[in-house]
Amino acid sequence: MLREEKFALRPLGLLKALGRGETPSDLAEAARMVQGLKNEIAQMEEDVFYPAALLIGEYAARVRKD
Repeated sequence: MLREEKFALRPLGLLKALGRGETPSDLAEAARMVQGLKNEIAQMEEDVFYPAALLIGEYAARVRKD
């Protein structure tokens, strides 16, 4: 579980700022971290937090391209 938390908790920590419409300074780092989570997601049993972290990473990647 600690390995998955390494990939998911930091991006999840950005939810409050993202919900306020802010662009956190560490959004790019979150996008990179989520790449590791994508590689591990099939082996994980948690059904809410990890997919939510993936969505944050996808959002981060799109924001960086704009």
